[in-house]
Formats: sequence, structure tokens, C-alpha cells
Amino acid sequence: MNENLVQWTLLQNLDFLSKSLEFPIAIKKGQEINTDYGRIDFIVENAQKKQLIVELETILDGRNKLDYCFNQILNYKNVRFSKETDYCILFAEETPKYYQIALNGFGKDNDVEIKSYSLNEVKELYKSTVEK
Repeated sequence: MNENLVQWTLLQNLDFLSKSLEFPIAIKKGQEINTDYGRIDFIVENAQKKQLIVELETILDGRNKLDYCFNQILNYKNVRFSKETDYCILFAEETPKYYQIALNGFGKDNDVEIKSYSLNEVKELYKSTVEK
């Protein structure tokens, strides 16, 4: 399942996305937002107007993919649409453990939230969403 379908599915199912992000989403603020620092996958906001800028990934299974992801989220830290903004990498939990460890270390070192979702669950969610 490619990233565009994952993103569409997650943004159609904000309850599932909220649980994955551990962030109570009140509204989706935007998606595929072009900035001087790259294209942001999506931004969500809670009831207190705190925003979360999300870099969505599927399975990160190579150093180049990982480095690209890290560079993107670091660039996004130059972007802020709200006084209270956090940054998050949301990746598929099917990512190999080695890269998950690297993600968690990066998150701690750079004040970036690291969250995951089940790609298999999203595939099932996609099927049920399309059937609605």
C-alpha cells in the first residue's frame, strides 16, 4: 500500500489516526502543504489549538529512506502555523526493528514525536472506508 493511500485512509478515519498519534484530533488543518521547506504531509489540531505537523511514512527499510525522512522533519521545524506546534514522524510498525531504534533515537535527540501504525490495520480500514 503506497503512502498516498495510507494518508487518504488515515485522514478519512480521524479516530484511528488520533489513537495512532496519541493526539486528540479536533480537526484536520491541511494536507500536502507546500512550504519553502518542503511539502508537509498533513497537519492536525486539537481542541486547544495545538498543532501537530506529521511526516507520514510507510515501511522505512533503508538508510536513504530514513535519512530523507529525518531531513524532511528537521526542515519542517522551520514551519509554524500556530504558537503551539509539535512535529511527528508517523511510520508503519512493520518497519524493521533496526530502523525503529534509529527513529526513536532521532526523536529523542531532536524533540520529534515518533509514532507508529499498523499497515495491515490500515489496509483493512481502507477496504471498509471504500465500501462506505
